[in-house]
Amino acid sequence: MSEDDLEARLVALIRCSSVLMRALRAARAVGPPDWLIGAGALRDRVWDHLHGFTPGPPSRDLDLVFFDPHSLGSERERSVQREVSLQAPDICWDVTNQAGVHLWYPNVFGLEVEPLMSSADGVGTWPETATAVGVRLLGDDSIKVVAPCGL
Repeated sequence: MSEDDLEARLVALIRCSSVLMRALRAARAVGPPDWLIGAGALRDRVWDHLHGFTPGPPSRDLDLVFFDPHSLGSERERSVQREVSLQAPDICWDVTNQAGVHLWYPNVFGLEVEPLMSSADGVGTWPETATAVGVRLLGDDSIKVVAPCGL
């Protein structure tokens, strides 16, 4: 199956998920720079579909990443988290500014990393290729898929 076919199937699965669509609309309304929703929430939706499971409740958390090199402090992340939580309070958001990952990563994981250049760069570093996928709802309601490791 081609990458385009896989992307179309992923977009169709996302559109059928009221939780993912609400999350995408909330993130778009808040509008942090270069934002993406990804990781386990997308993987779980795909795997539930592939294995014939009824989609369960939202993942333990829904990852929203953005890239703002001009505001690297944790207050920016908390601000975005507050704003998306106001938009969709039933979703457990996990918000990270990918522009600042290199600042805290060594303290948390004991490994120095180079600064990232975009949210897509961040998605490409996620440890499982099945979760290294992010999506964004664009102004025309199309869904942009970012999959640095492929689908």
